[in-house]
Amino acid sequence: MTDDLHADPAPEPTPRLHGPDKLSALATPRELSVDDPMFTAPGLPGTFRLQLFTADGARPVAVATQVAGAEGMSLTNGVEKFAGAVWKRHCPDQ
Repeated sequence: MTDDLHADPAPEPTPRLHGPDKLSALATPRELSVDDPMFTAPGLPGTFRLQLFTADGARPVAVATQVAGAEGMSLTNGVEKFAGAVWKRHCPDQ
């Protein structure tokens, strides 16, 4: 006979958050730390407005806005390269 009846119960699973509760759990007030209306990435064609919101202990949030039909690479096509350039320039220690 095994001693399964006296074993410690399994830990309760972590509740999964849904909808607004999930976002609220991750929300942190951030302040606008960069507002560059003509951000350019070295070696990449195109410019966009960059707004960077930061807070201690939280990931930065970048908002990039580009005028429709602008010359150069679109945000959609260059998102990974542009994000890397923003990170290197404004968050090099993170």
